[in-house]
Amino acid sequence: MMKKTQIFWFFVCNLLTIGMIISLANANSIKIKYHGYLTNSKGESINKTVKMRFTIYDSDNIIQWSRERFVTVNEGKFDVVLGKQESLTEVLFDGKHYMALAIRADDNYKEIELRRQLKRITNNLINTVVMSEDISFEDVVKKTNLSIETGQYEKTYNSVNKLLKNTNIAKIETLSSYCNEFIEGSLRYNSIKKAMEFCDGSNWFKLISEKDDQLLYNSCNAILNAGQSKGDGIYTINKAGRQLKVYCDMSTDGGGWTLIFNHNIIDGYFKNGSTEVLNCNSDNPTRRKYSILEHLELFRVNKKFVFRINWPGYNKKNIWSQTTNPTTSVNLSGYIPINVQSTSNYWKGLERNNMTSDTGPTFIDGSINHSNWYYSIGSHVIWRNGIPASSQVSSVGVTHVQLWIK
Repeated sequence: MMKKTQIFWFFVCNLLTIGMIISLANANSIKIKYHGYLTNSKGESINKTVKMRFTIYDSDNIIQWSRERFVTVNEGKFDVVLGKQESLTEVLFDGKHYMALAIRADDNYKEIELRRQLKRITNNLINTVVMSEDISFEDVVKKTNLSIETGQYEKTYNSVNKLLKNTNIAKIETLSSYCNEFIEGSLRYNSIKKAMEFCDGSNWFKLISEKDDQLLYNSCNAILNAGQSKGDGIYTINKAGRQLKVYCDMSTDGGGWTLIFNHNIIDGYFKNGSTEVLNCNSDNPTRRKYSILEHLELFRVNKKFVFRINWPGYNKKNIWSQTTNPTTSVNLSGYIPINVQSTSNYWKGLERNNMTSDTGPTFIDGSINHSNWYYSIGSHVIWRNGIPASSQVSSVGVTHVQLWIK
């Protein structure tokens, strides 16, 4: 008796086609290249010849085309080309027909994948048939562990989602295709560079995998210095092999600033005695409460940190460097002012609050060697009207504080 089998779609060179490429051989002949990954009920890869049935139904669930094949499955992977010997006519790709896959087991066929709509895309530049799939670019990134080369993520995200919103279809181009506004959001496999590429409307950009994360820059400042800045916004950086989505200020104070902490009291205060202040909404740097302070040590350059603290809505800020890590050290050292506009309330950089995180009012403060907790980063409790900045900034507290690093 054969083991029960199940199929999982995977992304090879055709990320958004969900395992299928359909190309026109001529006006009346179409070939389908079908990719799949097959396992048994335990999730183990199949290594055997399996009988499969490929069927195309119309919208009334009436079979319009069906073929059976003995397919060799090697380490779970299989490839089938349909239409080489069988007739596949263009009428099957009018958007009203659906492909189904069934596996023969226990002397019966079992349909093991949701039926997927077949549809053709045409315009004056491309003539491609692909499988329709309602999927966002975020889904593709998540499912395939792919990201965009630094500086291109936001533009890629917007372009792909714009395309999918309008058509629900991904366009697959060839190596010879020119990238322009008519194929914005399209993908292609570059056999020379051995990489998937994305068209943003004017240029092809490489999609990279986690194995290629060394191609990512390690800070907003590195992006700026490499001439890859696209202005203020969200970028992907690489820190010790880990990809982080961060917000970059590329225009203020020379640019190249990475936001590492953001606190707007509209969303409340940080929980004392918890790790929230070190890692909060780390995958979304636009949130009102956001922190990647747990990665602070990775931003040390030439044995020091270069910080900027500011309070949105107020015209003062402090820029300085120090050698100690304020998330771990209660004794500050190596402080050098760069552009310090507020010096009141015992300011001389940032240190871990001299009370424990379980009982202290904040996680980090800038009232050095003093029980006051002005210049607070990670407030646990309210102070007057909000967060204690300094008497030179606001005597009643602020509602918003940001910490940046360069």
